Amino acid sequence: MKATLAVMSILIATLMLAMPLSSASNTVYVTDREGDLGKTWYTVSGDPVSWWSGDSPISNAGYLDILAGWITVKNKQVQMGVLVKDPIAAGTLLPDGVKEVRWAWYFYVEPTHWYADYYAFIAWDGIGFTAAIKDITGLAEPFPVIYLNSDSIAVEGNVLTLTVDSSILPGVNWWFFESQVYKNLWPLEGWARYGGWHAPDLTDGPNDTMLPWWPMP
Repeated sequence: MKATLAVMSILIATLMLAMPLSSASNTVYVTDREGDLGKTWYTVSGDPVSWWSGDSPISNAGYLDILAGWITVKNKQVQMGVLVKDPIAAGTLLPDGVKEVRWAWYFYVEPTHWYADYYAFIAWDGIGFTAAIKDITGLAEPFPVIYLNSDSIAVEGNVLTLTVDSSILPGVNWWFFESQVYKNLWPLEGWARYGGWHAPDLTDGPNDTMLPWWPMP
């Protein structure tokens, strides 16, 4: 399904940037560094792939630079969102060689392992938007996947949100976000294979853990 692009007002963006980490009892809002594409926190060097330069097509794709992410739980619904540096509009190009980009949220029941219990994302192929949620709790392929309709997706300038029924994410207590680029598209019902995809930006991690979890509201 394709979501219709709309223009976001500057006022809304300003207000969202001003929101604190936990602005309300039903929202957790997390800010992220600007200009850190390809320089994610989990590597010693600060640059996860040696060929990634500031002049690369991916590093120049400001819509992959996440400035903030949030989760809101209200009225038996979960809304996940990101604020990115540059807006996405008709005519915005994918980086060279990239088939799809995603803005993803990972959800955990317990913070004890790297693989998520649930994987949710909004994907863009340069033409339109799709979204899905993958249930990894069984740890065995094929994984159940729920493909979401366009009513679940909102893309307004540089704000992207995905709204789902809370029953789709039972028992989750932790989460983090990241942007992703795919040169190869693996079947969603299987494990994500190594090679052909990268995460150019992800949640700035707390200093005391190697995993960038934040609590659910």
